[in-house]
Amino acid sequence: MFDKQELTELVITNLGQRELTTVEQGGLVQRLVSNSSRRINLAVLNKLSEAEHKELLQLAEEGNREKVRTFLQGKISNLNQLIKQTVIGTVEEFKGLTR
Repeated sequence: MFDKQELTELVITNLGQRELTTVEQGGLVQRLVSNSSRRINLAVLNKLSEAEHKELLQLAEEGNREKVRTFLQGKISNLNQLIKQTVIGTVEEFKGLTR
């Protein structure tokens, strides 16, 4: 639903410096992006009505990411903030588990 590159950049920014190899960092970032993406999808779906779920599904099936993003921005006024907060929460939860 969301651009993977944007999510990756958010994860890396919020993860901070870790004492991991490049390979370990890549795997960790990939898992955090995947978890963030799932959480974002759930948060978005919780904000939409059932009719909007159906409309979103139709747009997603068309494969036009820009239409999906435009639709969501029209339905969820704080979409960008929701995405950022979800990614930050996912990364912070991970950091808490690794302390």
